[in-house]
Amino acid sequence: MWCIYLCAFSGRAAEAFDMLDFAVLSQHLLKYIGLFDGMDKGNTGKISLDSLQQILSDTVSPSLVSDSALWDEALDSISADYSSEVSKVVFIAHIPLFLSLEAAFK
Repeated sequence: MWCIYLCAFSGRAAEAFDMLDFAVLSQHLLKYIGLFDGMDKGNTGKISLDSLQQILSDTVSPSLVSDSALWDEALDSISADYSSEVSKVVFIAHIPLFLSLEAAFK
């Protein structure tokens, strides 16, 4: 199932996997999964794009969502089916992308 998402990555999302720091990856996974769970109040396994924006605004930079080109690039990767929701599996698969965005905005 993971390969459906990971094998389809290209561009910045694919490059993000090459930049992973496995020494601290578990900490980042726990952080992002906790943020997802905090937004998924009904335990549906999905969050809205607004919730995703809030998570990325808090973790990466508020300017990420105001930079329409960068937000669109991230959204194209995350929501390839143009859904208004993001599943937990897709969210977790994109944590390396989120981490690369954090690094880019530091």
